[in-house]
Amino acid sequence: MGITVRYREARGKWVVTETHQGQRHQSTFDGTREGERQAREYAAAREAALNEAAFQGQRMGRERRRTFLEGVKRWVDEYDVASQAKAIRPVAAYMGEDVLIGQETVDKAREMASHLRKAGRAQSTINNHLQVVKRVLNLAYIEWGWINQPLGDKIRKKTPKNERHIYLNAAELTLLMD
Repeated sequence: MGITVRYREARGKWVVTETHQGQRHQSTFDGTREGERQAREYAAAREAALNEAAFQGQRMGRERRRTFLEGVKRWVDEYDVASQAKAIRPVAAYMGEDVLIGQETVDKAREMASHLRKAGRAQSTINNHLQVVKRVLNLAYIEWGWINQPLGDKIRKKTPKNERHIYLNAAELTLLMD
């Protein structure tokens, strides 16, 4: 891909040539200073548009960028999610419709964990919510090819403090002492 701006003396015109995948497209502008300015602006705008298209994945055979909710829907459709059903809804609601799968999802998940911690939720609940995000990110990378780097590993889950106190009744205490 290349964009060139040049002056064609024989025609008295400024020519912007864009070459992409073996195809060429040309636009011409007046041979004046104003024509040169327009040609250079047009070339800069085309280059910016092509870079944006490349960033959004609209070129080179890549998928367009997907939202987190699209990932959740696909995960729910393709897998048995009964064990995580309680955590999926609040995570999907927190993420919203505009969060794209990528670093933006990781940042939003960390923010969600912070909010849950401040709200006094148990660490195991926070971990269940984070696991939903990790699962969608891992599937997006490994199976669906929606992202080109593994982001699920960037989300860390803290070890929950699940201490349990068991008190013996009189019969169990007697049995223990014998």
